[in-house]
Amino acid sequence: MNSTKLKKALDNARWDKGEAQLAKLLDEDPDLGLDETNAGLIYACEGLAAADTPNEIASGVDPNQVDPNYLQAFNLASRPASTKKIWLNFKGCTVTGTGWNTATTGTTFTVPAYDQDGNTASFSNGEMSNIVAIWRAVAEDYAPFDVDVTTIPPPAGASMQFISHVCIGGNGVEPGFSSSGGVAYVGVFGQTYNAQYQPAFVFPKNLGNGNAKYVWEAVSHEVGHNMGLNHDGTATVGYYEGQGDWAPIMGVGYYKPLSQWSKGEYSGANNLEDDIAIITGKLGAIPALNGNSISTATVLVPTVTGTTASATATGIVAKTGVSDFFSFTAAAAGTATVTGQVLVGTSTNARSNLDLAITVFNTAGSPIATLNPAGVTYANGLGVAATAVPLPAAGTYFIGVTGAGALDPVTTGYSNYASMGQFVLSVTYPAVGVASPSPSPSPSPSPSPSPSPSPSPSPSPSPSPSPSPSPSPSPSPSPSPSPSPSPSPSPSPSPEPSPSPSPSPSPSPSPSPSPSPEPSPSPSPSPSPSPSPSPPPTGSLSASITSITRSSSGNGWKCTANIKVTALTPAGLTINASSATVNIRWSTAVAMAGFPYNASAITGTLGTASSTSIKFTGGSTQACIATILSVSKAGYPTVTTQVTKRFP
Repeated sequence: MNSTKLKKALDNARWDKGEAQLAKLLDEDPDLGLDETNAGLIYACEGLAAADTPNEIASGVDPNQVDPNYLQAFNLASRPASTKKIWLNFKGCTVTGTGWNTATTGTTFTVPAYDQDGNTASFSNGEMSNIVAIWRAVAEDYAPFDVDVTTIPPPAGASMQFISHVCIGGNGVEPGFSSSGGVAYVGVFGQTYNAQYQPAFVFPKNLGNGNAKYVWEAVSHEVGHNMGLNHDGTATVGYYEGQGDWAPIMGVGYYKPLSQWSKGEYSGANNLEDDIAIITGKLGAIPALNGNSISTATVLVPTVTGTTASATATGIVAKTGVSDFFSFTAAAAGTATVTGQVLVGTSTNARSNLDLAITVFNTAGSPIATLNPAGVTYANGLGVAATAVPLPAAGTYFIGVTGAGALDPVTTGYSNYASMGQFVLSVTYPAVGVASPSPSPSPSPSPSPSPSPSPSPSPSPSPSPSPSPSPSPSPSPSPSPSPSPSPSPSPSPSPEPSPSPSPSPSPSPSPSPSPSPEPSPSPSPSPSPSPSPSPPPTGSLSASITSITRSSSGNGWKCTANIKVTALTPAGLTINASSATVNIRWSTAVAMAGFPYNASAITGTLGTASSTSIKFTGGSTQACIATILSVSKAGYPTVTTQVTKRFP
């Protein structure tokens, strides 16, 4: 490549390490190449594909049971208000007029839809369940960043500058990468020319025939390349497979229960890039959802039953070593029960990126209990099981929730560097003698975690030993199906994993697609049965559909309802109700297949949410109707409504 073309390729990839470092990397990593035709850097990871994956059974459920929200597979969005998108396209892609065309066949080509059963014309319930699982895992990887991980395509004609489009389907034959798990251009996201280098590709047929774990690892890995990340390896291995229970996303995460972003802390690392800083530079960080100090702690809003108060809050640990703080007021000395849940996966794959650590502080702000289980455990994954904490006196207590590491990050474990992600905190405590609620709660800015729920390089896994079954993931937050990985390398940024022997698999919880884990409140001790006061007022919720719009979708239409939820607090203040769950029924004026059906949405910090219907036909006069059935939020009574709006 002449010097002019080389300079343009480095500029297009936003390469800032100099030509000498690039030459060294090109020499050491055979999967990195220079696309002379399109002046770009491209990763295409080759390796042996694996056809088989270990069987995994969801703990406590029928292994053939589909995710209850599988019908929403193509209406998922982790942060719909964000202007930056990671679009997971499972429906097949026709690629034309891009660098992929000029660099390969020179003509338009089509990649088939995601498929496991040989029928690319429709999606089975199991395939849609996998799609929800993949979405949730990728959303978890990108939860700390201001980006919407979505399965909803952008409007026709939308700018692609801030969209990382991942085409997920086939075996790589069409674009010419049949031995890869995935391919992507480097550093192009956010540039005015981004569209020329889209999409990134992930090839499920080379990843254990669409095994969800392998696919989500590959997707996050390939998107990482779009953001400007390079491979995590060693002097002798192109893709580091990890240590203990941990692996880096930009290495290969197929064989470990936990994969996270990395800055090269493991022994022999050949890449010391700060993944989180690089991604933040492209996407920005999400705003704090809860207070990050005792003085700004989010007040928990309790529900009182007899002598026991219980409260639940959600959040996202979004910065290394920074805690989300909450406060609660106990009416008497006694015992609090504290539970922390994270996004759950299967027995061999923890869906969460967050190794949860919880500290309880007394009224003076001094720690009285630290809850930090060691790494991945079978019963609770990376979460904290229900734990009793003695409260020496009545008063206001504080809880800090943050991310932890485990063991030695150099050889056997990982640090807290990338221990970030979604959580649900549940607390029960004494309410004896409570005549009115503890301090009026302020709106709890803790939107429910987004899925999304830990992908990694898309190397195609190699056949052979099944992925290492590690301890089963955490308890069971509802969101997040997790498929069992099956090796299979992925071309681009993802290395083709080589099988690694795995201990006998243990049962594993099966993920459920909602964006945030469902807390499972643990029983809470109740103090002596003195006459219990009547429960304090808990406030009320109200919801409205502020607008409904219709847009064309292929040969049909889709409607989007914008929703607003407010809460009247016990103190008489009207606030935006964040983290409220809104259940909606979509119907059509004229009978239509698939309608009516129910959907749900979760409000953000402004108390707003949106829901988009599945596609319907019937001409421009066909009306779509959105009806809010109920609204719920921790600390408030559930409201049943029939608020309806239609278009036209």
